[in-house]
Amino acid sequence: MYFNNIYNNNGFNTKGYSIIDDGNGYVGYGLTKDENVYQLLFFYKYSYEGVLEEFKTFYEPYHEYYAGNIGGAMKQSVDGNYYFAYHLDYGGSTYGRLMKMDQNLDTIWTKYYLIDDYLTMPWNSNTTYDQGFIIIGSAWESGIDLDILLIKTDSLGNHSCNSVIGGEWAEQGTNVVQTPDGGYLIGGYFWKPGIDHSLDAMVVKTDSLGNEEWTKYYGNPDVDDDMAFVALANDGNYLVATVYGEYIWTNEERAGRIYLIKIDENGDIVWENKMGRNRCGCYEEL
Repeated sequence: MYFNNIYNNNGFNTKGYSIIDDGNGYVGYGLTKDENVYQLLFFYKYSYEGVLEEFKTFYEPYHEYYAGNIGGAMKQSVDGNYYFAYHLDYGGSTYGRLMKMDQNLDTIWTKYYLIDDYLTMPWNSNTTYDQGFIIIGSAWESGIDLDILLIKTDSLGNHSCNSVIGGEWAEQGTNVVQTPDGGYLIGGYFWKPGIDHSLDAMVVKTDSLGNEEWTKYYGNPDVDDDMAFVALANDGNYLVATVYGEYIWTNEERAGRIYLIKIDENGDIVWENKMGRNRCGCYEEL
């Protein structure tokens, strides 16, 4: 072990969400509170020896911030700076933002996104081939279940186009990558509100304008699985990581294993592996 430190700069509950190695040390983000019990964003930078070099909070009075997906919402861009997708609540409205920060964690710019009459909730982002950004999350319209929200921006975060993708039930996007044909591959999940254990991993392929080309569901249809994360494979196929639900303990709890899938350009399974202990506590050979 090189170091093992606990950090809490303001005395309130503090939760770290993600950390990356930027080539000079460790950079990450999380959530904390202020004395008025509003939720704030914080950003930090540590040396490789675990010495705190920067710690900055970002907030506005009476705003509640939500920091995106655990483990992945903050990334480093090709210019060495950082970008970060999140959403916030204010005055009964929820809207999304994309922030770009320099290497001192000072804000270069922030952009916000309100899409028609939807509440917009970004959870993750990525860069595109034209040096712009693609943002993934969910959108909600009063009286209608959540749908997947996809936003494309230019290199300065200015809104270019968007797409809301959904069906009969509730859907949410968790990450997105641009595919070699210029379209986008979205990882996410769907569930049937009010129906126990209806959650399944979901992958959507779109064209370059965000129009849905196909949607696939992976996992056990009878037991909750989990959100899907997607990536490009070196051979032109795609990788999907999720959980394969196997056993229901109670209405709120289930057991499952890591589920890694390779799919082709049409979403058909090339191979699949389940990893970890199964219900009996045994490991299966891959």
